[in-house]
Amino acid sequence: MPQANPTGGANSERLENVTFPQARIDLNDNLEALQTLNSGNSEPSTKAAFMQWLDTSSDPAVLKIRNSTNQSWIEVGSLSTTLFKSLGVTDVANGGTGATTAAAGIAALLPNQSGNSGKALVTDGSALSWSVTNLGAEVSTFSTSATFTPSNARSGFLFILIGGGGSSGGGRANNDDTAKPARSGQGGTGATAIKFYNSTELGANANVTVGAGGAASTGNGAAGGASSVNPVGTGSTCTAGGGGGSNYASQNQNTAGGAAGNCSNHLLGWHGTTGINGAADGYTGPNPPEFTAYDYGKGGAGKDHPDAANSSGNAGGAGFVVVFQW
Repeated sequence: MPQANPTGGANSERLENVTFPQARIDLNDNLEALQTLNSGNSEPSTKAAFMQWLDTSSDPAVLKIRNSTNQSWIEVGSLSTTLFKSLGVTDVANGGTGATTAAAGIAALLPNQSGNSGKALVTDGSALSWSVTNLGAEVSTFSTSATFTPSNARSGFLFILIGGGGSSGGGRANNDDTAKPARSGQGGTGATAIKFYNSTELGANANVTVGAGGAASTGNGAAGGASSVNPVGTGSTCTAGGGGGSNYASQNQNTAGGAAGNCSNHLLGWHGTTGINGAADGYTGPNPPEFTAYDYGKGGAGKDHPDAANSSGNAGGAGFVVVFQW
């Protein structure tokens, strides 16, 4: 019998004044109760402070200890055929976490995570702390205007801006009697600007404008749009201007190339290239941008126009913006 109940006893683990044969029975009952933790489907009929009871009414069984005032049971853990599992919460000071979930337990042991988004856990050899460490550069590109928002824990921002290229003008030759050509010059290229901001200068974000390329036209060529970055912090707006368009070419006319784009408030800057005049060597090719083999910021190719109405020039290349942050 796992739970002792000595004859006539008020306490389940006391021996009363009984005959020797009964004393031996009661003694064996008490020893068995101690060996089996007073196991049973119901609590022992008599109880004492700090008494143990293995409640077998559930599976796995639950080990309980009577509280110091002998008023209730405290659940210590569950005991199956292969495993003992602690119940309740143990605070950090006593070797636990004071938490009931993995996330809360981790948070209890680590330094305060509030306000440390994007940081890594580092040690100085004796204590842990959150720190920005080994952040590689991150690159963002913009082919259309948008808002740039820096990533967490970044402190340096380098912008490369290319303005849009201008288009070449339209035109019309007159070849009825004698050749009277009409040649429009190239469009000018957009400027290229480089600008650095620290986190204070950039602020929470920056408005990025990407200049459009000058559109093809049967009249005068169109200027390309300026590309710019306008931070909400203390930094100034940096601009890479667009290239100019060349004018319409009428009969017996060679128009000048479009103007070069200019830049302002830059760390480093390269003005664009003025377009080649109509009829000059190479004018029918595109005016290439400063630092790229792509079409970003190119000036529209000049054109030798036919003797036909509505002959349009060639469009300029759109601008582009690249941002490095670290």
